[in-house]
Amino acid sequence: MGGIAPASPVSLDTPNNSLGAADPYGRLRLWREIAEVDFGKDLRIPLRLEFSSAFQSESQYAGRNWHIPLFEARAFLKREKMLQATLVCGKTMFLARSRPQPGTYISLNKEWTGAVNGDTITISREDGWEVQYKNGLISQLRTDTGRIITWNRSGAQLADIREAGNVVLRLQPPNNGSRECVINDKVFVMGYEKRPLVESINGKNLISGFEAALSSLTWPDGGKELYSFEVQTTPPLTLTPAIKITDKNGATEQYTWNAATQSIISDGKWTYDIGAVTAEFGLPRVTRKNAAGATEFISVNNTKGTVELSTLDTGHTITSSFTSPGPLYGKMRKQEYLMKDGTRVQRLGIVYDELGRKLRETDAEGFTFVYERDKEGKILSRRMLPTTNEKVLKAFEAKERELTQAVTAAKTDYGRQAAVKALCFFYIMKMRLPDKTLSLVSQIKNKSLLFDIKLFAVNHDHNLSYIAKVEGYKKLLGEFPEHKDKLQWLITQSQQMIEAGL
Repeated sequence: MGGIAPASPVSLDTPNNSLGAADPYGRLRLWREIAEVDFGKDLRIPLRLEFSSAFQSESQYAGRNWHIPLFEARAFLKREKMLQATLVCGKTMFLARSRPQPGTYISLNKEWTGAVNGDTITISREDGWEVQYKNGLISQLRTDTGRIITWNRSGAQLADIREAGNVVLRLQPPNNGSRECVINDKVFVMGYEKRPLVESINGKNLISGFEAALSSLTWPDGGKELYSFEVQTTPPLTLTPAIKITDKNGATEQYTWNAATQSIISDGKWTYDIGAVTAEFGLPRVTRKNAAGATEFISVNNTKGTVELSTLDTGHTITSSFTSPGPLYGKMRKQEYLMKDGTRVQRLGIVYDELGRKLRETDAEGFTFVYERDKEGKILSRRMLPTTNEKVLKAFEAKERELTQAVTAAKTDYGRQAAVKALCFFYIMKMRLPDKTLSLVSQIKNKSLLFDIKLFAVNHDHNLSYIAKVEGYKKLLGEFPEHKDKLQWLITQSQQMIEAGL
């Protein structure tokens, strides 16, 4: 597969929305996390629900506007030169037909290739991951370690998902308005009720009928989530579709959308305004406002590779990414803060090699992280170069002096412990010098606090490889056996990163 880029580790994370409950096109999109299907030996695949105002076709398992990627991930030729595939996590991928090899389709980042053979579509990566779709529906998944997961169907209906003959997920036929899904021998129940369908016909929103749709999901422990479809009447007598979701804790959120454009209108706390698309393959500006009058927005320019985002939590940022097809496609080049006076301050800058592998990244305070790799691209080491930003260094010096004086001035043992804690976390989190805590930890008498500081020192030592972090966690395990569960989890996570070549 010449010209294919080394692939980043496969991620099964939930696909990102654009802003709040709006997808990149300004349509309502919601994700509900249901369970992880455990195949053993560290292979877990998420079962999640997707609700989208853009889906006008009907899910076989949940009804119109719903999609369950694990059950019904699809692949098809969107047009002659473009292949579209949905993965089990819910992410959608587009692969363009290769000019040198007309029977081959390649993703824009060149990590995936696709091929069509009769009623079977196959997409794959050089590291061994492969997904097959038969008659448009997912039928087999092969992992990078050679494990093979198969989807067995009765016609188009899913019957079960298994590995080497072992059924891990089984879907029962519908029965009296409900349906059981057995995952790792635990029973989940999907409930159904009729819902009104609001459609725009000749410029008017009308209730065109009623259809069965997913209305509840019950977990094995009895927890239950409810999905209620409603029709609101807004001036001047316009029918607006809405979905109200009540989670397992009883918290309720309501979402509305425009039946004609599929654009989101509100998500309970926010009202949305979706701008026009002004360029081919462009995306609309998405703006939302809350009851207090505060606004947030996102504006994406695919041609320039920029995303301008302003939120209450993150402030105003501009992120620039590579736009040319190839290994660098979609990777971030830099992120900047846009200040009130219009000036830009760099928050993060990243340098890659020609294969799209990260070499250096520099943060807002001037700390630079350098990655050294072997011939296969696996990270051998990561080291941090200290900042040379004089303004930052002077601020650090002043803060260190203030915190050191607080330790000296403390009148009580409790006050001294608190001051030492603050100084330790300053060294670890801000100055990035965890070794400076070594002379201070002997003053910490509280064992729980001592554990927190030592753990932070390992977690945030940017010069430690994941192999070194594992050794650090094992050392802490010997000193603090009461924290076995937490430390063992960290060891497992670090070992997974090592296996992924990070």
